[in-house]
Amino acid sequence: MKQGLKVGIAMSNFTCYRRSVLVRVAEVISCWRKDNFDSFGLEIFSWRIGTSKNGFPSTSPVTKLEYIILLYKTPKRQEFCMVEDLIVITFYFFLISAGVLYSTTLETKSIAGKMAGQWISDGSASIIIGGSGDVSEIECELGSESSGGNVYNGLWKESDQGATAGTHYWKIHITKLDPDGIFVGLTDLEKFKTGWELKGLLYGGPGNLSNGGTLLVGSYGPKIQSGNTVGILAVFEEEKLKVYFDLDGTPLGQAFDLPATVLNGVFPTVHFSGGGKATIVKSGEIPANLSRAEPVYEGIEGYWRCTELSGENPDSRAITVRIFKDETDENSYKVGLRVINNISFTLRRDPVSGAWIPAEAIRSTRMGGPPEIMKLESEMSHLVGNPTTLTVDEGFLVVSNADGVTSKWERYSTAKSPVTVNPFL
Repeated sequence: MKQGLKVGIAMSNFTCYRRSVLVRVAEVISCWRKDNFDSFGLEIFSWRIGTSKNGFPSTSPVTKLEYIILLYKTPKRQEFCMVEDLIVITFYFFLISAGVLYSTTLETKSIAGKMAGQWISDGSASIIIGGSGDVSEIECELGSESSGGNVYNGLWKESDQGATAGTHYWKIHITKLDPDGIFVGLTDLEKFKTGWELKGLLYGGPGNLSNGGTLLVGSYGPKIQSGNTVGILAVFEEEKLKVYFDLDGTPLGQAFDLPATVLNGVFPTVHFSGGGKATIVKSGEIPANLSRAEPVYEGIEGYWRCTELSGENPDSRAITVRIFKDETDENSYKVGLRVINNISFTLRRDPVSGAWIPAEAIRSTRMGGPPEIMKLESEMSHLVGNPTTLTVDEGFLVVSNADGVTSKWERYSTAKSPVTVNPFL
């Protein structure tokens, strides 16, 4: 149906300022039967694509409601029209004899996958656009141009303007992915370019936030892997663009809180670092919970911050350690200690005596610092890497060694704050 279509219904008129969609009711919602409409005491007519002289749909009474015009109400206008996020469906029906337009509004699920759109390549020969039916697929197939650490980009385009208002939720399913990884997120037509020239609001790689070339936030979430589905939620609110990600339905929290003008229309994008394949769907089922789900750890596992060292407060510089079980050995734990450098090693408990075996193959970055801090780092590495006691007591992690050094640690949250500074300046 045409944009700006004006439909006359007896004495009542309304204008669909954007576009209306003619679909089978069964494709939208199954729980609304004709009986529900009958409860209003109305004679139901359905819209069909007609052959009337003026080109507008003609009407005919039906015993079974098969078709209906779906119109969507925008938050900024009182007119009923279609918006990008299909959340509220307004059913229009009318009683010819009374010449009155009736309507009722029902919150329901959107038509997943029905939004028209297409993948656009950045021009790389490695990007292949495919799919069939309602599924549009983008694939990165590496060939001769794969050398030199190149990246390959695709953009999902539903309109020339992109999303500029309201709430929008896309789900990108990764059907295949090489170990090199992928970033997904939002961009605009001006920033969608070939290779590393693409700029956007992105999540991916080892689990970081990036603008396409610069690290913005490290360890925002897990690394995206084959089989994952990444949700991207864009909310335009009070001249702000707020972006949230989720992974397989688990919220990762707000990633960006920026002026809406940082992007000139929002488009989903994928940024392949190696071979891979992905599909996309736009959903009206907006996640109810946007806050990051804080994991619950048991025993010595988790993230800890040192609060006491041999009865005194430690240096004001944060000393943290993360401890997680080694999936390959039930008696081993992978440990990451940070003072100035990132120090990692594996601790193993003797399965018979229960004693901790001193760590071997200790790895560390090589940053420098003031002598007193470097000395503290060496002491902490010896303490955590060669403990005689490593246990949880009244909610605190207690670590001590044979030299009589003791320490107490408290759990801390790893939740990240959203990016609030324009990442493209």
